Amino acid sequence: MAVTEAEHNAIREDLARLRERVASLEEGGRGVARRLDQIEITMERVREGIASLQTRVAVLALAGGVAGSVAPTAVQSLMAVLGAH
Repeated sequence: MAVTEAEHNAIREDLARLRERVASLEEGGRGVARRLDQIEITMERVREGIASLQTRVAVLALAGGVAGSVAPTAVQSLMAVLGAH
């Protein structure tokens, strides 16, 4: 079965559109990868911030335990919220 010139041109145009779409999807994929990297960096900063807060609450608990100035239940609540055990 022979392909006419019009069919051949239509196929060529379809291929050109598909190539453009693939290029667009690839660029979109790169954008998603960049955003995921940014989210990972943000999550690491959040983890570091939580660790810092856990340390501060632990110090507060020690200081409060020594001085009797911090309500133990408040410190325990903070530790629970921050994920400390």
